[in-house]
Amino acid sequence: MVDHETGSLWNHSTGLCMKGPLEGTQLRILPARITPWQRWRALHPHTRVLLGPRNEGFMGSFLRMSTDAYGLAVSFGMHSRLVPYRVLRREEVVNDLFRDAPYVFVFDPRDRASFAFRARLGERELHFDPAPSLGGAPRMRDRETRSLWDRMDGVAVSGALQGERLAPALGVPWLVKRWQAVYGRGASFYTPPSG
Repeated sequence: MVDHETGSLWNHSTGLCMKGPLEGTQLRILPARITPWQRWRALHPHTRVLLGPRNEGFMGSFLRMSTDAYGLAVSFGMHSRLVPYRVLRREEVVNDLFRDAPYVFVFDPRDRASFAFRARLGERELHFDPAPSLGGAPRMRDRETRSLWDRMDGVAVSGALQGERLAPALGVPWLVKRWQAVYGRGASFYTPPSG
C-alpha cells in the first residue's frame, strides 16, 4: 500500500515501510481477529459497524479457503515464525519457542480462527495442551499448574492461575507463498517435535 502524504510503499501485513522517504519505519500493529460476524457479535454485543462496499477479496473469502495454503505467523523485524493452518487444525494448541520467547498458537475449530499468545506469566514459562470444550468454548490446560484456560482469550478460568491473562502476540494470517517472499531467509516454519 502507498501513503498519500509521502508516497512511501508499505507492507500491509508487517507495517514496515519498504520504499520511499519513510523506508525502514515500522508502524505499531494492533492485534485483530478474523472471525465470523455471529461469533464476534456474541462476544461483543455492543459493537457498531461502519458499513461500506462489500468486497470479497482475501479477507472476505479467508474462512472458506483451504488451510493448506495459509498459516499464522509471529514476527520480529524481518524474522518470522509461521505455524501452518494444517498443523493448527490438527493439533489445536501448539507450543513453540521463537527467538528465545515461548509462544502458544491456538485454533478454534468452530470458526477456523487462530490466535497467538506469549506463553509466559512473569518469569514462569507455560506449556499448554488442548482440553475439552466447555459450553462450546475451546479450552486448554497448562502443564505446570493444570489450570484451565479459555483458548481464544488467553484467560485462566479455573485452577491456581484463575484470572491470569496471557499477553496476546501479534499473530498475522499469511498466504504461505507471500510470507516466504516477504521474509526470505528470516522466515522459519514451526517444526513439530519428533517422537
